[in-house]
Amino acid sequence: MSNEAIAGRYAQALYDIGVETGNLGKLAEEITSFADTYLGSEELQAVLDNPLVSERDRDALLDEVARRLGLSLTVSNTLRLLIR
Repeated sequence: MSNEAIAGRYAQALYDIGVETGNLGKLAEEITSFADTYLGSEELQAVLDNPLVSERDRDALLDEVARRLGLSLTVSNTLRLLIR
């Protein structure tokens, strides 16, 4: 299965959670906030995209970014799955 197909499934699941909980707008804002941060930081991209960086280190960095951005556990966990 391609990365795009996998990402699409996670996106659909996140959308469904947002609709079910009434938090779709908030989840969309959080994803946009992370995407803007990710695209604006070559250093963040270099670490999260590098398979030589341990999963533990990537998770720790993602936790810190999520904390600073105020991301929900739902979005943080989804991102964690996507960077693996």
